Amino acid sequence: MKKLTLDTFLSSATDYEMSQYQLLGTLKNYSEQLHKNKVYPALSELIEMEELLDGIIKEKTKLEIIFPQLTPNTSLAKEKDFPDDSAIANDVNQVFDFVNWAHPQILEIITEGKAIYSFVKQNIQIEEIGLIPLYKNEGYFFITNQKNDSEQIYRYEIPFISLDTNSSSLMRVSLIQSLWKNDVEQESLSSIKLNLIKEYDTLPNPATFNMVCDLDFPFEETILPIAKRRLAKKLAV
Repeated sequence: MKKLTLDTFLSSATDYEMSQYQLLGTLKNYSEQLHKNKVYPALSELIEMEELLDGIIKEKTKLEIIFPQLTPNTSLAKEKDFPDDSAIANDVNQVFDFVNWAHPQILEIITEGKAIYSFVKQNIQIEEIGLIPLYKNEGYFFITNQKNDSEQIYRYEIPFISLDTNSSSLMRVSLIQSLWKNDVEQESLSSIKLNLIKEYDTLPNPATFNMVCDLDFPFEETILPIAKRRLAKKLAV
């Protein structure tokens, strides 16, 4: 899927209609991903771009700092010997017009993505398996992949500093086991945890969680990343 970038907005200075066509095509692709309940990376990419555009709209001077070659009559432009040409001002205004036109359309798709995110988040429950130690930066979490009826066991690790930032971006996860759901139903989660302790002795008393979600949504693009964020928030408390 083609990613939304600043180039689409900057190119509107030379070809407004083509930029519109490209943007609408890219937004259609993002929307199609969300209609398939695939939240990531579509939602995070759109939010990142929307925040950038919002900053441009609210403070035009940011554009002057980042793109002095598009900005007439600025000291920075003069230092770099850019021509003082009214055509440049027209190009800049056209870019701003394009940003103002595109911004609400991006927001509309983001709203749709956030609704899916919120729905999935509400349907993920976190259960503690056994006693949870004071040190929670490393451990395991179990989560069911409904698409293939498997129980995925992940090891997670969060740098200590990220617990203060409430962020899951620094959480590292690795799949260490994948069990058939039927096999898991015949064995308690506590016994599976004990097996992990025996097999991976670097964590003698690991924090272990079971992520319960019965939604049949895309696992890699939706269930797993949202579950990861839910767990990071819980660990930060």
